[in-house]
Amino acid sequence: MYNLIIIDDEEYIRERLCRIFNWEAMGYRLLADFGGADSVLAYLSRPSGEKIDVIFTDIRLGDKSGLDLVKQVKPLFPDMAFVLISAYQDFEFARSAVSLGVFGYVLKPASYNSVASVFSDLKNHLNRRNEERKRVACMELDLCRRVITELVEEKIVSSKELENRFLMADLPSPVGNCSFALLAFHIKNYQQLLSSWIYGKDGFRNAVFQIVQTADMKTGIKILPVKMMDAKVISIAVLPNDAEGEASFTDILSGIHANLSEILKADASSEIVLRSTDFFSLHREIPAITAAEEDISGEGDFTNVIERAKRYIADNFNKDISLEDVASHVHLHAVYFSRYFKKAEGENYSDYLLRLRMERAAELLIKTSIKTGAIGYNVGYKSEKHFYKLFKTYSGYTPAEYRKRALGIGNDYGTQE
Repeated sequence: MYNLIIIDDEEYIRERLCRIFNWEAMGYRLLADFGGADSVLAYLSRPSGEKIDVIFTDIRLGDKSGLDLVKQVKPLFPDMAFVLISAYQDFEFARSAVSLGVFGYVLKPASYNSVASVFSDLKNHLNRRNEERKRVACMELDLCRRVITELVEEKIVSSKELENRFLMADLPSPVGNCSFALLAFHIKNYQQLLSSWIYGKDGFRNAVFQIVQTADMKTGIKILPVKMMDAKVISIAVLPNDAEGEASFTDILSGIHANLSEILKADASSEIVLRSTDFFSLHREIPAITAAEEDISGEGDFTNVIERAKRYIADNFNKDISLEDVASHVHLHAVYFSRYFKKAEGENYSDYLLRLRMERAAELLIKTSIKTGAIGYNVGYKSEKHFYKLFKTYSGYTPAEYRKRALGIGNDYGTQE
């Protein structure tokens, strides 16, 4: 259904055009009618409202002509179609109208058949144009997705080649003009859906990709699915750096969830794994993240990974080990390791490491006569002051106070803090 407004300065003719034709049956929704060009310009310049697809206007509108209106409106709304109605047939008028992009015109007195014929042709024209735009948009999206997929599969290696491919795919510059997000869509009832999907695993993946793949013409947001690993769909989002884009991004994700639910009956959620204004830095993380997703294929594998991580931490907690060090040891991306570790242990990595160090420090305070400053070094802290502060926050006592209370004595074995 295309939105239509009618303009004629003669009220009787305007009412006749509005009432005598069954616009909805012809494929149009009549939104408003006006007696002059100025009212139309005010209506079109309103900050919000439904998009107007077609203007049906008389050639003579008092001080302004229908052609004057076309000249003013067409540059602002290039997709808007115009049909003019005239009381006389004039070759020069027709030529001028065509040069301005007017679709057609109807001679007065306008018969039902003549109006219906022009608007039938116009509807077919608009349908063909929209279908062509959808086809081109799908081709562009497919090209974008192929570029991103080749990156994920490490088929594009140089920065120059990446920039050239972005340019070919009509993607923004890989650095600075927008931000890129790595998304993970989770389909919680994946196995149930797959078991009843008659087109097989590849067919299900293609159906999911068709729903997730999205381009918003207004904001420029693109969401490009690049890899499906069982219940997870790894995607790249191209996002503008503005507040309107952020709000639209949230709405688009909600729409994808709704479509997955409505079309595939999928119980889906999504998360932003990484985000950067520099696609090169994001690109470097993609292989590790996708590898991490493939590594964690079941609860057994998940448990083994966490146990290996805990053994590594136990053997190295007295060193300066970071979350990234532990994640690298178990071949996981740090983002995913952090999430899986907290899920398994009920506390995040830094809290786990702190507890391990504090428990070992307490043990050394009670069972040895090592100086408290040296104990801090033995459990991974190079700064005595930092160790004292952490220990007191954790236990409620300074290391020396803890030793005295634990041993029930009034001295510190002759040691000093």
